[in-house]
Amino acid sequence: MSRTSAGGGPPRGSIVHGYRGAVAAGSADAAHTAVDVLTAGGTAMDAAVAASAVQCVVEFPWCGVGGDMFMLVDRADTGVVALNGSGAAPADIGTGLRESPRVPRFGPLSVAVPGLPMAWQVGLARFGSRPLTDLLEPATKLAYDGFRVDERLSRALAQVHPELADHPELAALVNRNGSTVGALFSQPDLGRTLEALGRHGAEWFYRGEFAERLAAHMRAHGGPLGPADLARHEADWTEPLSIDYRGHQIYQTPPVSLGVLMLSQLRILEQFDLARLRPGSAELIDLMVRAKLAAFADLPTTVPDPDQPGWDVREQLSAERVAWWRDRLSRLPYAETVPAPGGTDTTCLAVTDATGMTVTMIHSLFNSFGSRELVDGTGVILNDRLAGLRTGAEPGPRLVPGARPSHTLNAYLVKRGGRVVIAGATPGGRGQVQTNTQILVNLVDHGMSPLAAVEHPRWLHGTPRRYAEDSVLHVEDGLPDGSVDRLGELGYEVRVADGSDDDDLFGSATVVGPTPCTGLYAVADGRRGAAATAW
Repeated sequence: MSRTSAGGGPPRGSIVHGYRGAVAAGSADAAHTAVDVLTAGGTAMDAAVAASAVQCVVEFPWCGVGGDMFMLVDRADTGVVALNGSGAAPADIGTGLRESPRVPRFGPLSVAVPGLPMAWQVGLARFGSRPLTDLLEPATKLAYDGFRVDERLSRALAQVHPELADHPELAALVNRNGSTVGALFSQPDLGRTLEALGRHGAEWFYRGEFAERLAAHMRAHGGPLGPADLARHEADWTEPLSIDYRGHQIYQTPPVSLGVLMLSQLRILEQFDLARLRPGSAELIDLMVRAKLAAFADLPTTVPDPDQPGWDVREQLSAERVAWWRDRLSRLPYAETVPAPGGTDTTCLAVTDATGMTVTMIHSLFNSFGSRELVDGTGVILNDRLAGLRTGAEPGPRLVPGARPSHTLNAYLVKRGGRVVIAGATPGGRGQVQTNTQILVNLVDHGMSPLAAVEHPRWLHGTPRRYAEDSVLHVEDGLPDGSVDRLGELGYEVRVADGSDDDDLFGSATVVGPTPCTGLYAVADGRRGAAATAW
């Protein structure tokens, strides 16, 4: 649920400072693991992989070895590079969908090739200094020994429990562990998987013993994902998307990530003097919602896999398209009219080290507990990345067999004068690009500190997870006096967070960067259980 602080605003975030390394992550266990790796001489990439693996254990409803990942990395000798660690749909998925115009939300038909293990290996090959087996050891220990259930995990376990009748392997994992706050939760099967992955690498996962077990699970449960789909998978280094925004170079993860939506919003907003509008005012929120609608309206039905012909992202970011939208912004309707992928259950992290390497990573199973398909004896819950994709003429995100589907997952990095200013990400489905845009407007246009930019009350237009139209404007408590009433006068259906909203409605940012005094900082959002630590 979205919580409000005693002072009438969103929960306060936390900021830490250090000189050798700084980390913000979706869980305290992950953040502390990353700093341990840095203090032992590891790189920011080493720390990010170790922390990501810990998240796969302690945040297993929202991310895992069976999920996907996107990443941006900045280092002096390479500049900013992007890693696409997402997987493709099975090549013959159409066979199982002949009777349905849409992929089911859960179950074996919703599973795409898991991308995370290959992404770990590819990231380390280029930017790491430690072997994978060492980096997975903290996560392996947590899986074997167990960890204490927190409030958010307890709620997630309670919510999924009535839905497990058709998913016996996941039911067995949930039922043999405690689900109340403070109970011990262990995953020895996942521990053995992490050990084997560390020893044998991604080859074991995609072409070896694990691939055989996954394929056997799919055959037994009627899923189309097979050995050939796994064997074809690669993680790809790509050039990030980038724009100049008021003297700042903004980098984003390229398609199939929907990071372009954040850049498109900023390109449109740059045509207006945002500094004169009070943060949180109805006038600023209205302008930003319209920019968001314009960005979403420019999306094609399917954001193509880079290997597929189709939409040219450069056109959406062009000066001509931005000017076209600027002249039409006041005439846009309030309703969300363009569907986009809708999963919300995600986690992220960001790391920077003493050498100047910065990594921002986001990874997910898509919906909570992914497909609910757990490969027996492995502890690996598979993603439901294909959930809801259309196979017929019905409008909405489309399924392309053998190609990567589009993702709301995105991460950003900002530089000024060649130096990193901030790097980060947030969970929140379709709300990710809205939250990220608000943080950067706070930072660049209103001169806020990174902590203030993260803490400031947020809004969300539409919902994170729906495909249908939704014109509701959700806002956090703490906006300036009169803003909510004025938004109503402008025609919005406004809902103020009252403590009963979903956890992920307004995101949970993790950001890092350097301080003006050559130190490093990390900021963790107070809206979930994110944590920041530094060395």
